[in-house]
Amino acid sequence: MLVDEVDGGPVGDRQGHGGPDMAGTADPAVLVECWFSVLSRKALTNTSFTSVAELETRIDCWVSHWNDNPEPFVWTKPADEILDKVARGRATLGRITKSATHH
Repeated sequence: MLVDEVDGGPVGDRQGHGGPDMAGTADPAVLVECWFSVLSRKALTNTSFTSVAELETRIDCWVSHWNDNPEPFVWTKPADEILDKVARGRATLGRITKSATHH
């Protein structure tokens, strides 16, 4: 389980996850998703493994390198733009869901 370092509550208890909050920090769940995305793209894409042990070795090696040379996650859009896009997406989803469930 992920714990929000700001309020100490489980991340799952928070409303969704988006970009940086007002303090400029990102939701820990988003950072975890970003990290796994980087792992997938840089260490696991276009490769195959003959065993689970080989896969684990590859991941361990990549994690070791990442820990020695971490790359910060940088938000390239202002939080307002991200939140506006989330609101538009939720509105669209609400319309789609409503039309699909009301016959």
